[in-house]
Amino acid sequence: MRVMLQWKWLKTQHLRLRQAKTEIVSASKVAYHSELENHEELMIRQQQPQDEAEAPLRQNSRHDI
Repeated sequence: MRVMLQWKWLKTQHLRLRQAKTEIVSASKVAYHSELENHEELMIRQQQPQDEAEAPLRQNSRHDI
């Protein structure tokens, strides 16, 4: 009887650990993708002023052709 209770307790602990691991992995993936999106948005924002600064140069080069 005691062995059965220990087995059930171990099984319960194992399931809890698996669930916790799954939650941690999921949270890590969400955090990673969020960080990746933030980085992409930052790169886009940094590129926009450069594009705006180069726009007159591109227009001038078209007139030269």
